[in-house]
Formats: sequence, structure tokens, C-alpha cells
Amino acid sequence: MEHLNEWQEVWRSAKVDDLPEKEEILKTIKKYKAIKQRKLWIMTILAGVCTLLIPYFFMSYRAHFLTTTIGACLMLITTVPLLISKIRSLMRTYRQSGLSNAGYLEYLQRVEQARTRYYKRTRPVVAVISTVGVGLCYYELVYPHWLTGIIVYGLLAAWLVYCWAVLGPRSFKRNRRERMAIIEKLKALSQQMGNEPSP
Repeated sequence: MEHLNEWQEVWRSAKVDDLPEKEEILKTIKKYKAIKQRKLWIMTILAGVCTLLIPYFFMSYRAHFLTTTIGACLMLITTVPLLISKIRSLMRTYRQSGLSNAGYLEYLQRVEQARTRYYKRTRPVVAVISTVGVGLCYYELVYPHWLTGIIVYGLLAAWLVYCWAVLGPRSFKRNRRERMAIIEKLKALSQQMGNEPSP
């Protein structure tokens, strides 16, 4: 019986102030899921619209230069995989909705690895292909006017450098911070509930 008293003392003396409340974490996770699903739906719709508009504009414009055709094809090459990727992400998101905390934590860790891989490997290739496509499409429009061409290509280059050097890294870091915060909260919740996820 004396061991029971010792255990009770240890139990009562444990500091739990730094542990987050279960309801708070679940509310944060639910909000995170809803925001991510909304963003995913918007990105899927935008990718679908872009995928449909590129052939429509190409067919209605009736390009005279081969560069315009090649540029439209390159842009289509980048939007179709984007659309397929977003649809697959939506399907994965809805499939994981019934997962336990540990299952959702493992899902988020896999997503984090996939996003990092996309950012480091796939994004540069897609950016180069779409940049070349846009540049080739504009060539026919600015060909007769060299000053307009310099302005258009200068603005295009400035926008792409901004997206590449500022907007992309900032967005990636912000999204990564959000995902890591949710992962840490889920780990704390799993430990608090004795539901430690498998490594």
C-alpha cells in the first residue's frame, strides 16, 4: 500500500501546465483541415479553368507562328499535371478525414515530405517549362514592336524573379511552419492521450 501512496504523490506532482488542452488542439486541427480543403478546392478549380482556357484561347486566336503553338503546348503541359495533382490531393484529403490522431499525424508527416520534395525538385522544372511557354506565346504578339517586346519581357522577367525568389520561398516557409505547428500539437495530443504514433 505504501507504493500506492508514492505513486499518487508522483502523479499529483507531475507538471501538466505546458500540455495543451485536448479541445484546443482538436479545434485547431479541425480549422486547419477546413482551411486546407478550401484552398485545395480553389486551386483545383483554378487549375481546371486554366487547363480549359489555354486550348480555348489558342483555338480562337489562330496563331501564325510556330512559337505560339509550342508555347501553348508547354503551358498546357504544366497545367494538366497540376490539375491531376490537385484532384488527387482532394481525394487524399477526403480519405483521411476518418483517421485517428496518430493516423492523421502520419498523414501530415508524409504530406510534409512530399511538399518538400515538390518544392525542391518538381517546382523548378514546372517553373522553367511554364516560363518558356509564356515567353514563346508572347513572341508573336511583340515581334513587330521591339520596344513593346522589351517592356513585356522585362515585366515578365521581373514578375517571374519575384515569384521565384520572394513569393515562392515565403509561401513555402509559412505553409511549412503551419504544418509543423499542427504536427507538434498532434504529437503532444497523442502523448497526452497515450496514443503515441509509430515512427
